[in-house]
Amino acid sequence: KANYKVQEGDEISVAVPDIKEPDILPEDIPLDILYEDDDIIVVDKPSGVLTVGTDKHEDNTLYREVSYYVKQKKVSNRIFIVHRLDKDTSGIILFCKNQKLKRMFQDHWNELVLKREYVGITEGVPKQKKGTVIQYLKENEQFMVYATSSKEGKKAITNYEVIEENGRYAYVRFQLETGRKNQIRVACKSLGCPLVGDKKYGAKTNPMHRLLLHASMFACIHPVTHKKLQFSSKIPKNFQKLTK
Repeated sequence: KANYKVQEGDEISVAVPDIKEPDILPEDIPLDILYEDDDIIVVDKPSGVLTVGTDKHEDNTLYREVSYYVKQKKVSNRIFIVHRLDKDTSGIILFCKNQKLKRMFQDHWNELVLKREYVGITEGVPKQKKGTVIQYLKENEQFMVYATSSKEGKKAITNYEVIEENGRYAYVRFQLETGRKNQIRVACKSLGCPLVGDKKYGAKTNPMHRLLLHASMFACIHPVTHKKLQFSSKIPKNFQKLTK
């Protein structure tokens, strides 16, 4: 019960189900590996692919395809999810090859992750061509993320800059200081300029038949070698056509 206050002597147990291991079967998902070593694997995810399965959708996920790839080398190999991208967002995702590294990333995210950059196309042009959106985000029962008070939500900081615009659409670069679900999408809505194709957060157009958001750059400190790694992903074709 949400209103129950824990008392001294109470025993608390938490059941965390493991992500279902995939069968050793290939999937029809193109696997674009940007980097791989004994500890991590970095992949360029296409739009329209789930990072990991949900209760309703278990097949054809990036997790499943990367698992298949590493198990081809050794059947006992596993991968662990560190962060996710929305189904319709394309771009860079990092997986760990053991649970210890996954926990290191998740427990020390702000120290290990140096840069996360996205690009997107918005409906309309933000009044200020460069700025920072600071919000406190919460998710409702319909899985809609929205801005709320600081007491209820988790802080989200989104830096943005308009690179190109034609009055109707804007090509925008985003840099994240936090990693919240749907963070950029909610920030764009608050600016009055939802991402193209983002019907969930107010978009009216979808000329490219996808959400126009792409994770274009990811930089981190390797938790084992302590080297700085930076990965870039090419901007999808047709992204900038709307702003010409």
